[in-house]
Amino acid sequence: MNKNISQLEEKTEYTFKDKSLLKAALTHSSYANEHKYECPYNERLEFLGDAVVSLTTARFLFEKFPDMPEGDLSKLRSSLVCTAALSDYANQISLGDYLYLGKGEECNGGRTRPSNLEDAFEALTAAIYLDSGLESASKFVLRFLSVSINTHHINFKDYKTILQEVVQQNHQETLNYVITSESGPAHDKRFEAEVHLNSNVIGRGTGTSKKTGRTGGSKGSFAVNGNMRKTNISVFVPHIGCPQKCSFCNQHAITGYTKAPTAADVHEAVCKALANTEARGGYYQYEIAFFGGSFTAIERKYMIELLEAAHYYVKNKKVTGIRISTRPDAIDKETLDLLKKYGVTSIELGAQSMNDAVLEANFRGHDAQCVRNASHLIKSAGFELGLQMMTGLYKSTKDRDIETAKEFVKIKPKTVRIYPTVVLKNTYLGKLYKEKKYHPMSVAKSVDLCADLVEYFEDHKIDVIRVGLHASKDIRENMYGGCYHECFGEMVASKIMFNKITSYPPGKYEVFINEKSISKLLGNKKSNLEELKKAGYEIFINYDNALAPNEVRVG
Repeated sequence: MNKNISQLEEKTEYTFKDKSLLKAALTHSSYANEHKYECPYNERLEFLGDAVVSLTTARFLFEKFPDMPEGDLSKLRSSLVCTAALSDYANQISLGDYLYLGKGEECNGGRTRPSNLEDAFEALTAAIYLDSGLESASKFVLRFLSVSINTHHINFKDYKTILQEVVQQNHQETLNYVITSESGPAHDKRFEAEVHLNSNVIGRGTGTSKKTGRTGGSKGSFAVNGNMRKTNISVFVPHIGCPQKCSFCNQHAITGYTKAPTAADVHEAVCKALANTEARGGYYQYEIAFFGGSFTAIERKYMIELLEAAHYYVKNKKVTGIRISTRPDAIDKETLDLLKKYGVTSIELGAQSMNDAVLEANFRGHDAQCVRNASHLIKSAGFELGLQMMTGLYKSTKDRDIETAKEFVKIKPKTVRIYPTVVLKNTYLGKLYKEKKYHPMSVAKSVDLCADLVEYFEDHKIDVIRVGLHASKDIRENMYGGCYHECFGEMVASKIMFNKITSYPPGKYEVFINEKSISKLLGNKKSNLEELKKAGYEIFINYDNALAPNEVRVG
C-alpha cells in the first residue's frame, strides 16, 4: 500500500479538507473485516458515488447532444459508467496503488480487479462530493468523460439497465442478481449469474466479472424467455364496492389513490408502458395488475369495463395476463369463469388471518373456511393463487399469527405477502388506539415474528414476495402507530441471518455471505455484531457470491 496520500491528491487535482473521507473511500471491506469493522470502508460511499457519477454523466450528455433521443442517451451513459470504463478511469490515476486491502484480497489480485477499481472510483467521487460539494465532484468526473466520450459508440443493448428500469417502474416486483458460481484462477475468474424476478429464475449468464455475469444473466433472460414475465402495470382500484369497513382500512393512506380508474386510464397506463418497451428495444412483457381494492366486489358492469380494456392487450399478446387482488367472500365459480374469459391469470386473496375471532373483531365479514373454499376454487380453476396475511391485528397474538401461517401452508399458495398492522387515522383501530384499548406490536417484535414466518414459508417452498407496506409519505402522515418502517424488509432479512448464526452454540465461527449482504449481516448500526458478541459469538466474515443475497452459511 502506497500511503503517500498527497501523491493521489495531486493526481486527482483535488486536496481534501477532511482526510478521513479519502481514507474511507480507499478502504475495501476486506481490510475493514480484518480490523473488526472498527474503520469505515467504502461500500456506502460507493452507493453515493454511483449516483453522483451518473448524474454528472447524464447532465454532460444532455448538454453535449441536444438532439439525441432519450434511449440513445441512456445507452451512451451506460457505456461511459460501466465497469470497464470506471476501472479505466481509476487506472489513469493509479488508484489501485492506494487501496487498503485485506491480506487475502491483496494476494488475489485485488489492486487490479476491475470491480474494486470501479467501486473505489465511485467512492472517491462521493468523498469529494461530501468534502466540497457537487461542483468539485463533477469537475473530477468530467476530466475522464471529456476524453472517454470520443471512444464510445452506441452499438450495444444494455440488458441489465433495461431490466432494472422496468422493475423500478413496477414496485410490486423484486429483481435480484445471484452469483451462482466462480471458477478459474484469480487473474482469470469466470462468474455465472442468475436473474431472479421475485423468486423465479428468468435468466442465466457468464462473465469475467460479477457485473458482466449479471449483465449476461439479464441478456439470458431475454434469450431464454423471449420476454421478461409478469412485470406489473399497476392500476389501483380504491375502496369501492367492498361490503366491509375493516378495522384497519384507509385505502387512501395505504395507496395514495382516491380516484376510481376508468377504461381509458387502463389504456393510457398500458400504452405508456408499451411505448417505453419499444423505445428500449422491446425486450420484456407486462402483466396488468388491479391492486388496492376488492376487485371482484366492485359493481359488475364497472369491473367488466376494466377487464375488457385490459383483455384487449392480452388477446393481442401485448401483455402476458392480468393479476387481481380481492376478498375471499367475493369469489365464486361464476366470477372465476368471467375472470378466465378476460385473461386473468393470478388472484391474490386478502385473507389477513385464519382465526375466526380475529376476523370478527376486525370486521372482515368472512371466516377462515371462506378463505379455504375460495382458495380451492381458484386453484381448481387454474389460476395462480396468492395469499396476504396481517400480523398484530386487534385480538390477535403471536401464536394466532403463526397458526395463520400454518393454515396458509396447508392451502399451498404460490405466493404470500406479509403486512404487519399499521394503525391509521380515520379507522376503527385508530379509535381503539387513542382509547388505549389496542396496543399494536412494536417494530422489534414484529421483525422477530416476520423473520420466523418468512423462514417457515420458504421452508415449505412458498415465495414471500412482500414483507411490510411500501414506503409512503401518505402512510407516514396518516399513521398513529404500529409497525411501519421504510426498511422493514431489510430488517427482517437481517434478523433471519442473526437467527441462523445463533442456531449454533456460542463460539467462534466463519460466516459466509454474498458480499452484497454485508449491511444486512451487520444489522442497523452494527446491531447484529453487538448482539452476537453479547451472546458469546465471535464471527469471521467471508464472501461467497455463489450464495443468494440473503443466504448465510456458518462454517
